[in-house]
Amino acid sequence: NGTALSYKLVIDLLTFRKKHLALLFNKIGVWLKHYHDATRLEKSTTLNQVKENILRGLQNSSQFNLKEKDILAARVKELHPENTFLVMVKPHNDFAMRNIIYTLSGNFIVIDWDAMFHEKFRKESPIWSDITTFIITVNSLRRFSPLITRKDLNALIDSFLDGYFAEIKAPPHNSEIYDMLYLYTLKYFLGLIGDRTLTEIYQGKLGFRYIKKLRVDLLDGKCI
Repeated sequence: NGTALSYKLVIDLLTFRKKHLALLFNKIGVWLKHYHDATRLEKSTTLNQVKENILRGLQNSSQFNLKEKDILAARVKELHPENTFLVMVKPHNDFAMRNIIYTLSGNFIVIDWDAMFHEKFRKESPIWSDITTFIITVNSLRRFSPLITRKDLNALIDSFLDGYFAEIKAPPHNSEIYDMLYLYTLKYFLGLIGDRTLTEIYQGKLGFRYIKKLRVDLLDGKCI
């Protein structure tokens, strides 16, 4: 018994009951880090491979015009976060708020594991796939702006990231984290991860408002 985190978050933010949310999101970050530790593989990818994948996807994309593709490609090429955190894990592949159940006891349970074996999802990926999936679903609530503010969502995302990286002795700098999030958000936007582009995923329920905002952010070099 419980409530999907997506619904819980909307209700609590709209009714100004948000004091407990920072701790909850921190715990979710800790949980995901422990899950990735448990499924860590003895292999990794490289930043160049990630970039090459994005640049090929941009060339084939119909979501941006030629000028916009040049802007995005230049942004991708100038990012140089460390390769340290590109180790491969067994991803959940759908680590979205709707798949995190907030229980009556104030805890949470992660459900819907079938995407781990979906033929259109990768069975191995860097940690950033699951991290970015979660952050995208949080940021998607920007479609309810100005009732739900970007400031509130960013504060919760920061709590989630703090939880994920808190136990690492030498965590990446914030700039490196945001660079990787930018790259992986762009991969999701282009449909290079999963079975659909973000535009297709968020075509209903005011989702177009979020996609419009995210599209502008990506062209401005931001994702959060």
